[in-house]
Amino acid sequence: MKITIGYREYKTKKEAEEYYRSLINRVGVCNDMLLVDKDAHFDFMELIKRHPDGDKKIHNTINFKIQRDYFNQTAYRLVLIRSNGEEDVISWKCCVTGNSSTPHADLMKAMRYAISDQIIRFRNHVTSWCCEECNIETMDPHIDHVIHFQQLVYDFHLITQHRKPTQFDRTQLFSRVFRKEDEAYEIEWKRYHQDKAVLRLLCKSCNLKRENWNGS
Repeated sequence: MKITIGYREYKTKKEAEEYYRSLINRVGVCNDMLLVDKDAHFDFMELIKRHPDGDKKIHNTINFKIQRDYFNQTAYRLVLIRSNGEEDVISWKCCVTGNSSTPHADLMKAMRYAISDQIIRFRNHVTSWCCEECNIETMDPHIDHVIHFQQLVYDFHLITQHRKPTQFDRTQLFSRVFRKEDEAYEIEWKRYHQDKAVLRLLCKSCNLKRENWNGS
């Protein structure tokens, strides 16, 4: 199905996604998109209008940053800059699809953020940048879960007595984090991940080749 974003028409949402991904790669990491690439700035201003909360997202937005993704250093994320200096991470893919995030997706984001300090600690103690699968040195290391992250989450919910959180707080840098009310759930999850997760370093190619977990 054709979609129109700004003055551009795309045959499919996939075509639009590929276009905006190419824009992000073209601009690269920057703190002032308007200064670096005015055309890209215009296109992204048009894109964020398609967000499910488009009116709120576009309000007082004057510029963008592009940063390295916190969990995947080979990927980028888009950050809105408002006229009052506030910043807000936005999913440009969500803008393309026009679909809001699901409760499950929000939960997964919060669970990944909760254990991010464990991921950073592992990365900081890595002494060799050789992929554990192909044994080739990599400049784009990915920290991978030997037991799929999704399986760890599933198994955790089989043993926890806490209910699954359904509401989350937001920060300037991360889209979803656990609320104070769910602190006990978060602490138990962090301990579970610390005990059960086995981390390893993979190159991008080996990580992308890995099959997804097809459990419950």
